[in-house]
Amino acid sequence: MVNYNFIDTGPPVHAEQRKSGSKKLLNLTPVSKRPGSPPRYEEQSPPSFFEPGNRVRWLLLLLPFCYTAYRYNEISPLSLSTTHFPEFYALFSICCALTTYLALQAKRRKLTNLLYTEPTAYYLEKIRRGYNKLTNTTFTSLLCIATGIAKAIQEYIAGNNAAFEISSTLTATLIFLLLYKAHSYNKCLAAHGSEQPPTQGITTTIFNLKNINYE
Repeated sequence: MVNYNFIDTGPPVHAEQRKSGSKKLLNLTPVSKRPGSPPRYEEQSPPSFFEPGNRVRWLLLLLPFCYTAYRYNEISPLSLSTTHFPEFYALFSICCALTTYLALQAKRRKLTNLLYTEPTAYYLEKIRRGYNKLTNTTFTSLLCIATGIAKAIQEYIAGNNAAFEISSTLTATLIFLLLYKAHSYNKCLAAHGSEQPPTQGITTTIFNLKNINYE
């Protein structure tokens, strides 16, 4: 008995292409793609790291203004005297640093949850770009730094010594930079990798046991 293997070569060729002497070529669609190109059926948009919940942390920024309004009857920090502004700015810097820390923690938790879903390499790149956008964590830090710079300029124009304003602004800037560095993308990846259980050795041992040739 002879076994015939039939191979499906696709739809039949058009009648015009079966005529003798026809030089018309088939319109072929390549199925292969260049290396590094995005997958055909993966169209996820970059994740948003702006956390809609836990909005109570933004109320921390109001505490310094409420404090100066209650004690000195002044809301604007630029209206405070030279002796009252250091008290406001110290409290304001602490509230801004705490708010930034809570925002970075929320951002880091979101990244950790996304990494546990085992994303593809293409989507992992989108996650990295979305995480490195600091639009949701730089507002408070820039507000704190801008307040210190504005007060320093005001004191300099008035002919007063602005050494405290400059030094306190630089100190606040350094604190914010340390916070951002501690919650960077690479730091979170390293922490996520260290939290993974060491199952590779167990898996390798089980795989080797399954492939033992008992003769």
